[in-house]
Amino acid sequence: MPAPVFDVAASSAIAAASSLIYPHTVGSGGSRGLRCGPAYLDAVAGAAAISSVTYNGVAMTLVAGSLQTAVVVATYDVGIANYILVNPDSGANNVVITMSESCDGLFGGSDAWTVVDQGTPAGTAAIATGTSTTPTVNVASATEEVPLAAVWALDDTGAFASGDTERWEVGGGAGLSVSAGSSQIGAASVTMDWSGSTSGVEWVISGFSLKGAATRPAFRLRKL
Repeated sequence: MPAPVFDVAASSAIAAASSLIYPHTVGSGGSRGLRCGPAYLDAVAGAAAISSVTYNGVAMTLVAGSLQTAVVVATYDVGIANYILVNPDSGANNVVITMSESCDGLFGGSDAWTVVDQGTPAGTAAIATGTSTTPTVNVASATEEVPLAAVWALDDTGAFASGDTERWEVGGGAGLSVSAGSSQIGAASVTMDWSGSTSGVEWVISGFSLKGAATRPAFRLRKL
């Protein structure tokens, strides 16, 4: 069984809004899958929630157990999650993230893949939160899968570790927070970590493993 193959990524962010809309062009390859990692920052702790994530008007599904929330700087509510959609429409369409209320910051990043299991695309989610320079989460995976992570940090910039391939980074700048997404080569257990530029930042991280599509064996006909 082959592992999923990366297609293309897209991302965007907005301040003081209850929704985020951005374009994502998905290719025409077979057994497609689309992952989105929405993140938010809200001054009213405990009030914000992700209402829905759609692509071209089709609802994406929350990966079970992938939502991680926390309270940062004593009063700000933050959260991050992973959503998945199998067989997304190819071409240029919009990702729409809708919140329960207006948030101080709303972030979105998505990556499209081919050769994705169309029945059970997502493995077990892993989440974590903390205060350090390096947000980290351990994802259960396999060689025919692709571990994916999404992170939010109260930092202006950062980068994933050398074993991760960054798929998007959005936000940042002086005094702002940043959100990013990555993938890694599958193995039994994969550590996904991101390094910020500031010591002791507050963060949330969510990860899961994207499963590869089963392929049919090739048969050859032989004349008797």
